[in-house]
Amino acid sequence: KLHSDFELALNLSDFKKGVYLRAWKHGDRVELANGQHKKVSDIFIDAKIPLFKKKIHPIVENSNNEIIWIPGLFNKKGLSDNSNGLLIKWEDYER
Repeated sequence: KLHSDFELALNLSDFKKGVYLRAWKHGDRVELANGQHKKVSDIFIDAKIPLFKKKIHPIVENSNNEIIWIPGLFNKKGLSDNSNGLLIKWEDYER
């Protein structure tokens, strides 16, 4: 079970397909649990993340170029958190 927004659980098959860490790009969007989409820049604004931090905050995407995790801000629902998987944690330097 996930204990915080700073953890991502993946099953090994999804991990082996590819999980990539990158910086925010203009136009990035995430798919919400209700099927709607939201701009990542709006997520940063809602969380009061300043522009300079927005440029270095990690974005994690899968092999389909779909954003699955923004540590502390967004975690795609429906990802596996079973014991056969992998747990990735992000330590925020300001916490």
